[in-house]
Amino acid sequence: MKLNTDKNQDKIKIVVKDESKVDSNSETTPENENSKDSENLQNSEVQETEKIEANKESEEVKDEFIDIDKMKSEIAEKDKRIDELEERLQKLYADYDNFRKRKEAEADSAKKYAAEKIVSELLPIVDNFERAVDASEKTKNYDSLKDGVVMINRQIWEILGKVGLSAIDSIGNVFDPALHQAVFCEKKDDLDEDVVIAELLKGYKLHDKVIRPSMVIVNKK
Repeated sequence: MKLNTDKNQDKIKIVVKDESKVDSNSETTPENENSKDSENLQNSEVQETEKIEANKESEEVKDEFIDIDKMKSEIAEKDKRIDELEERLQKLYADYDNFRKRKEAEADSAKKYAAEKIVSELLPIVDNFERAVDASEKTKNYDSLKDGVVMINRQIWEILGKVGLSAIDSIGNVFDPALHQAVFCEKKDDLDEDVVIAELLKGYKLHDKVIRPSMVIVNKK
């Protein structure tokens, strides 16, 4: 507020200046300058932060692409390893299949020619039997044929005994259903109950296994 005194008039003229209406843009104060500097600084910091974040995002994307490439390489390596293992498995299966077929062939051959050894040992006996028959026909000497048959029978049992074959003793023994097969029953007072009286067909065991039971007649009172 300003006081003006007019010399011609004894009045006081009051001139009031409203400073609040002064254009804020027309006048610059230190406080306004500090505010602008602070705002510019904040804007600069925000821009720098956004730039850093953008760089980080770019690096993350780049890293992500690198990881994908690494993953693809690992997958390719594993696929190659799987192919190698499958190839080895196929070879092993082929080897096993060949081994199985070879063993089956060997087993079939062993089964087929299992009697080869005993047949080879029986061949000389067959030769002797044929010689005995031929000689008896020429000489008409049946006693010599009998002697030849006895000799051949002895040779046969020598061979059969080597492989574990033995005859089952029956006559005079008590009937045993594991060894004997009763065909008939007779009554003999001078013999005990269930004693084998006669043998109609001889039985045999191979080692401890009965391969043919004896067919017998049993005493029943």
